[in-house]
Amino acid sequence: MEVVGAAGAPELEELIRALYTSPGATDVSQAAKVSIAVFDEVDQVAVVEAGEDVTFAVADPTWRVVGGWWPSLGIDSSLGTFPKIVAVVGSDARPGHDPLGAQADSIHFVAFDENGSVSVLGLPRDSYVPVPGVGTTKATNSLRKGGPDVMMETFTDLTGLEFDGYLLTGFEGFTGLIGVLGGLDIDVPLDLNDRWAKAYIDAGRQILSPSDALAFARVRKTISGGDFTRKKHGGLALIAAASMVQAGGPGGVIDLVEQANDLYFTDLSAEEVLLLMGAIFQADLSAATNVVAPGYVDSTSGGASIVRLRDEAYELFEDLQDGRIDIESE
Repeated sequence: MEVVGAAGAPELEELIRALYTSPGATDVSQAAKVSIAVFDEVDQVAVVEAGEDVTFAVADPTWRVVGGWWPSLGIDSSLGTFPKIVAVVGSDARPGHDPLGAQADSIHFVAFDENGSVSVLGLPRDSYVPVPGVGTTKATNSLRKGGPDVMMETFTDLTGLEFDGYLLTGFEGFTGLIGVLGGLDIDVPLDLNDRWAKAYIDAGRQILSPSDALAFARVRKTISGGDFTRKKHGGLALIAAASMVQAGGPGGVIDLVEQANDLYFTDLSAEEVLLLMGAIFQADLSAATNVVAPGYVDSTSGGASIVRLRDEAYELFEDLQDGRIDIESE
């Protein structure tokens, strides 16, 4: 087998050749194309494509295969444990400000099960919930008052979900990520004309610019449902972005890693990020579930507007335990 692109990584090349000369392996005439990038300034990640076979590998520091799928070897997929559940958070940090010290403005729990199901559950930012070490307050405050660790403790205590970790970005990182994708290919559900979010977007299928994509995800003051509808739009944006990653093929993951390294924060390891990407490629995104935890707007004794979650929200949290939402929710 010819291995292309592994120059400077002899251990990886040896690993690939061993994979295809193992007992029971069939002869693969296609060249194995290797793409490598640096992740988190320390580890390296690689995607190897050989015909329909895909191999994910990590050097931390020694190269090892962490997952993939190999139809030529009779192996459908090996992508680690499921369900995979991550908190995807957009903070309200403006350019020049620290996203880790801002409010958690957009909160979504994204889950994948082993059968290719995808579910996105939005949490209203003003949900009135217990925050460890802080007291009962809006969920959005958990990041600003305690950082990512307290934010994740809040989400875990609230939902009972076992999160793999989080992906977090601010305004600048969000527009940067959409820029890396080349815009956001999405079907906008309604006309938007909102001066607060600077959203002037017609309904229909289109490719939004990075700034318009951010505006779409932020609109709440001029739409029915306010923040609940905004969370629905945020879920649509996440599914659309995942669809674009999927359309770019596994090799595109390396370009994404290279260009997006400084645009987001995560506590996921290089291996976990690669396997999460693998789950995206195996997922049926056209059938993705996108719901928002139900609640109603109320006020505290101090007059602040809050969201009190309904019982149905906790039923959704329970339903998501296996990585798939089956309960219908408005």
